[in-house]
Amino acid sequence: MVFGEALASLLSNSPDLTVVGTATDQGTAVDLVRSTRPDVALVDCWSGVDDGLSLIDSLRKERVALGVVVITGGYDAARVVAAIRAGATGFVAKGASQNQLVEAITTVARGEMWLPRGLMTDVIEHFVRGHDDARTRDPLHTLSPRERDVLRYMATGMARTEIADVLRVSPNTVRTHIQHVFEKLDVHSSLEAMAVAMRSGLVPDRKQPVGSGRERTDASSE
Repeated sequence: MVFGEALASLLSNSPDLTVVGTATDQGTAVDLVRSTRPDVALVDCWSGVDDGLSLIDSLRKERVALGVVVITGGYDAARVVAAIRAGATGFVAKGASQNQLVEAITTVARGEMWLPRGLMTDVIEHFVRGHDDARTRDPLHTLSPRERDVLRYMATGMARTEIADVLRVSPNTVRTHIQHVFEKLDVHSSLEAMAVAMRSGLVPDRKQPVGSGRERTDASSE
């Protein structure tokens, strides 16, 4: 509880954020999300016996539009992939500054994903290896031409608003296309969609992360 209270106190100093509460167990956390309907939840995922994945899943089931930022003492690609599959959309080190935390939270609140620099490549490779041949033999055949365009732009690291500018449509239209891409590819995050796109040859394999310390592609599946 000490870490949670310290984190809440730190973030309360930001004029861009409103802290609605803290919780020390899954039941309290779910009740808090149900009663306050926050945009983002911070989860200390791997500090105890429970790895926190069930908590992430429960929070997202309670509020589908919820962004989940995992606070962690260290990064492991396999764990990050598992957390993304559970519903996490951001990852921040416990030693991050207030500015880094605020930027991660506000980015996730916009429906984008935040990853530390250097981690994205390993995470995508995990997703690529995780797709079996049956699902990736011809996974893009159900996508419309516009949905392929959106997926291609996502895989280059463009945010939803940037894709909207290129296609000359509204961000909400792009969001709808992304939802359809997720549904048709049977994935739950932009990174999974990007992995399918790379394996299918829609875009070349990316070796360097995009952006300054984060993956900026739209990660919203709501």
